[in-house]
Amino acid sequence: MTTLKGKLDKRTAEYDYWAQRRRYGAEGHNNAGLWVLACMDERLPVDEALGIHVDTPVGGGDAHCFRNAGGIVTDDAIRSAMLTCNFFGTKEM
Repeated sequence: MTTLKGKLDKRTAEYDYWAQRRRYGAEGHNNAGLWVLACMDERLPVDEALGIHVDTPVGGGDAHCFRNAGGIVTDDAIRSAMLTCNFFGTKEM
C-alpha cells in the first residue's frame, strides 16, 4: 500500500530530476553559454545561420533559443534572458 507521503516523495524526486536535467541537460548545461532571440517563423534555420546546435527541451545544446513574433525584444524576452543567465549558465546574448 502506497502512502500519501510516499507518493509526494516520489513526485518531488521526479521534479528534482526534471529540474536537474533541464538545468544541465543530457550532456551538460548550455555549452556555449549563449542565448539567442529569433523570430518564431520555422523557416529561419537558427542552427544553420549561426553555426550552432540550438538547445533541446532537455538541454545539451550550444544555445538557448527564445522565439517570438518578429524576434522583437519584449518584456517576456527580457525575463527569459534573465532566467537563462541566472539558472542555466548563459554568458552571452
